Amino acid sequence: MTANGRPAVLFAKLDRPIDMPHFLDVQRVAFERLLQTGSGDEEHGDLGLERVFREIFPITDVNGNFSLEFVSYSLGEPKYEVDECIERDMTYSAPLKARLRLVVFEAVGKDGETRPGSILEKEVYLGELPLLTEQSTFVVNGAERVIVSQLHRSPGVVFEETVHPNGTRLFSSRIIPFRGSWVEFTLDIHDVIHVHIDKKKKFPATALLRAFGYGRSVDILELFYKRRIVRIETGEEESPARREFTGTLVARSIPNADFGEAPSSLRLEEHEVGTQPAWLAEDIPHPEGGESIAAAGDPVGEEFLSRASEAGVEAVDAFEDEAAFIVRRGETLTDEAIERLSRAGIAEVE
Repeated sequence: MTANGRPAVLFAKLDRPIDMPHFLDVQRVAFERLLQTGSGDEEHGDLGLERVFREIFPITDVNGNFSLEFVSYSLGEPKYEVDECIERDMTYSAPLKARLRLVVFEAVGKDGETRPGSILEKEVYLGELPLLTEQSTFVVNGAERVIVSQLHRSPGVVFEETVHPNGTRLFSSRIIPFRGSWVEFTLDIHDVIHVHIDKKKKFPATALLRAFGYGRSVDILELFYKRRIVRIETGEEESPARREFTGTLVARSIPNADFGEAPSSLRLEEHEVGTQPAWLAEDIPHPEGGESIAAAGDPVGEEFLSRASEAGVEAVDAFEDEAAFIVRRGETLTDEAIERLSRAGIAEVE
């Protein structure tokens, strides 16, 4: 029998293996799991809105003095019924409230240790949450809206190839996260790599690498190219051997043997960038192993201070005079730099 009581006639040759499912159950079950309507406020499992709140909270300030923690959430009753919302051009919804806890930390002792001081817990109104009707629709401003199921791109990395009208092969890649912004890398006809974040305006890929901590050109080049040792040619400036390495970047600093001053110990928390120039006297390895934080000859700037603070480095040996090095890492091999190397008797440079 059909829903209106008329007999259903089946013209298939085979018997129906299973009963016809209710196609609206997909939306209903998914929405019930989102809200967890069958459980109490304190019994929500780790799914739906509960999981979203747990991923966002706790929220702390930059100094670590305050922490906003999530306790639970509750969903109130709708103010109007479905028919009333359609008649009044209103949205069928219910108030969503969350119980939050604000923890204020206070300093204990001189070592900078903190402990929870005052704790304030209160229920906060977050907004109106649209509800699903019995017909698996939403009523928004008096109009019924249906759910349209869409395919979601699975997380991963996608590589594509296209052909430009001039015949050039162009390559692109797309990073699709499980949640968050899409990042797309494109290669133009001039072999320049650009980045699009959420299909916004493009910018050079080197700007993204600099934002990740590779602030100098030599740091970016070392990600893609191997180091090479070249011999310093003191002959004619227009010779092919000299033109080959002129204009390249130095990968390792060369100290000045004639510099008579010893490096001084520099406490990073007392260093003022811009007023006290300094250059590292030796490589700074990471305390936990892996890549070095910085190399000898690198300037003690904001980028290095940030890396050293994350690694727990408090003091380093540094020179206050740039003359302590003949050439420094990241410096361009100009004719003047080549002459300095020649006068110092340096035959090879990396």
